Amino acid sequence: MGRDPVGAEATNLGPGARQDIYQIVADRVNTAIAQELEGVEVSDGARAWAGNVARKTVKRGVMTTPYGVTPRGIASQLKAEGFTRGLEGDELANANYLKDRMVDAIDSTVVKGKEIMKWMQKCADTLGKHNQGVTWTTPMGMKIHQQYCHPRASQVTTLMGKMTLSVTPEANAKMNMRKQVHAVAPNIIHSFDAAHMMAVALEVPEDTSLAMVHDSFGCHACDVDHLLEVTKRTFVTIYSEDWFASLRADFMFFSNDVELPEPPVMGAF
Repeated sequence: MGRDPVGAEATNLGPGARQDIYQIVADRVNTAIAQELEGVEVSDGARAWAGNVARKTVKRGVMTTPYGVTPRGIASQLKAEGFTRGLEGDELANANYLKDRMVDAIDSTVVKGKEIMKWMQKCADTLGKHNQGVTWTTPMGMKIHQQYCHPRASQVTTLMGKMTLSVTPEANAKMNMRKQVHAVAPNIIHSFDAAHMMAVALEVPEDTSLAMVHDSFGCHACDVDHLLEVTKRTFVTIYSEDWFASLRADFMFFSNDVELPEPPVMGAF
């Protein structure tokens, strides 16, 4: 969407040797640790993680960064997935050390992705302060409206005691700003992935057997080459458009013309 040449190369959108964005980040983290080990002051975290950072260690953090995960969230992921177990020192301290190195490495790899995410979040925040949701149109013409509100709690007394029920919010209910801001980027991108899936399904012959889950497409072996061609062609068609301008226009049109920040500058990929 952002035509970022750095991110495009790291995710194999262009020609050339096959790239692995997770390994790229892992290598940069290991380089940072190695440089610290060669210095005068060496932290316990550097000693603990030396030789213990692999592709799988950073994978989830890289995947979820453009979808709004926080540095604290990355530290929690490292602990929850067991990467801090067995290392010397305190688990939380080790998780916090590595998440700082991961954030630096990710920032230099997924540059445009984070910029786009922050722009979408700023738009959602601005609209939310006017108590208005976010509406956009997918590449397949589907209108999506995002408006997370705080549910109204209602207490009901029964023979078994009191129960608290969450009631569907009214139209003028108070916006859940935290959820509204953090959900906007993944919701937009997932809706675009879904539109791409629809475009692929419409392009292949009707007798082609397809198995699809989100952004993973499967078919019989005899149809693989054709499915690959269609998948690439529809993807290029979708992202040949300037979606930043379209999204901003939709955000403003469906929200009584609240003025929103200008979108990121398109890359040259």
